[in-house]
Amino acid sequence: TQNFAWYLHPELGWMLLPWDQDWAFITDTVDPYEPGGWLGFNDHLKTLLDNGETAAQYEQAVQQAHAAYEPSVLSARLERWSAQLQDSVIDDPWLTTLEFETEVSRMQAFVVTRRAWLDMHLVHD
Repeated sequence: TQNFAWYLHPELGWMLLPWDQDWAFITDTVDPYEPGGWLGFNDHLKTLLDNGETAAQYEQAVQQAHAAYEPSVLSARLERWSAQLQDSVIDDPWLTTLEFETEVSRMQAFVVTRRAWLDMHLVHD
């Protein structure tokens, strides 16, 4: 199922608007080179990695994303976004403030541990 929508912003152009937490944000040990079964993309990733041209493009994209991954930036965004959501959380009958704060804390730790895992596993000579 889709957990995103595309929006054509009048000044910024096309923007991706996710509305659900992806599996990539559940565990900090997702390997972008391992076609693991739990992701459900075995065939797609294997096909991509088996082709020299697309494998090289994928490698470049992964390395660019890794270089741009900055925990302090993500942490600051998470703080800003959680503050923006606070009033809605208080009004939500299905989510307690404690549950929300626990998830924000988990995500704060995640952005740091994810970078550490990537640093150890994405070192290519």
